[in-house]
Amino acid sequence: MSNAPVWQQMYKGLIIALLCVGTYGCSSVNQYDELTAQEIRLPAVSATPIEEQASIAHKPKLAIAFGGGAARGLVHLGVIKALEEAGIKADIVTGTSIGSIAAALYSSNEYADIERKIFEFNEHDIIDINFSGAGLLKGKALAEWVNKQTGYDDIQELPITTGIVATNLTQHKA
Repeated sequence: MSNAPVWQQMYKGLIIALLCVGTYGCSSVNQYDELTAQEIRLPAVSATPIEEQASIAHKPKLAIAFGGGAARGLVHLGVIKALEEAGIKADIVTGTSIGSIAAALYSSNEYADIERKIFEFNEHDIIDINFSGAGLLKGKALAEWVNKQTGYDDIQELPITTGIVATNLTQHKA
């Protein structure tokens, strides 16, 4: 049993319920039946500087797309950990919803730091309730938390090229 007052327990439960309801639309199953795997082979490195420069220019780039779905958000930690253990670092990362947070953290931190930051945060650090038709959360607190955790205020300054997918649901044009 928690030692927190009943009102705090109820508040925390309400926040969790609101987050679950608010992200329900992001929980669809991803199916990629048409995808096939292809082995990536690095070009052989030559001994001469000119050929070596040409070889580097043709090096394949690795991009990671982190998906949305709040319930699956922590799965991204496992992906990041497995990549780091294999010595693989992406050249480009993208994400949507919870995946955008994973992409920003991946671009600016090592796995151990990301794991610590994810498990140490408090819901009060990222939640700013919005009682209007514009949405359930303002999002400013979450943006400030991400900026603090990455050490960057501008996505273009992140060490790895990072793309965030977003949709403005408040303005739609015909």
